[in-house]
Amino acid sequence: MDEESDDDPDLGADIDADPWEVPDSEMDERRPHIQTIFKRFLKTFKAPDGRTTKYKEEVDKQSEAGRFSFYVEYIDIVDVSPNLARWIQERPVDTLPELNAAMRRFAAKSYPDMYGPHVPRAATVTVRFKRYLEDFDQLAGIATRNMGSMVNVPAVVTRRTAPYPRLKVVYYRCGRDPPCDG
Repeated sequence: MDEESDDDPDLGADIDADPWEVPDSEMDERRPHIQTIFKRFLKTFKAPDGRTTKYKEEVDKQSEAGRFSFYVEYIDIVDVSPNLARWIQERPVDTLPELNAAMRRFAAKSYPDMYGPHVPRAATVTVRFKRYLEDFDQLAGIATRNMGSMVNVPAVVTRRTAPYPRLKVVYYRCGRDPPCDG
């Protein structure tokens, strides 16, 4: 997306459609809107001091550390664009890749050698959320209606280990006639 489309007031309008009423076939039309709104949010959201942009500082901090993950407070998005926040919560599979792409372009403005389109590692730029929501979903209340959406549950990580593959050897029988060779 070029700078011209970033300044287009029509693209900057908030996303007004209900996330679940937009069919998958129309998602391609929404992607520029999502990216533009998020990029505008990153460029304009002020830090508590009111003089600097909060997420420019986040890009500086993470870039100096050589990281490709950027933390965004979900509550900030709710304050600025409640509809974008709703899209993130209800359709994360469609929305998060657009946020990552917008964050990559936002970071590339200040650090082109690290996040520019010519850097393969920059494709892994990830937006992570801090302070997702104040209220938690009850584990017992999570149901099929929550499939594909973000939920917020209280949890404590007690142990983390690398995943171990359980499958060691596979035997199969060819069901074709004539039988398979090998």
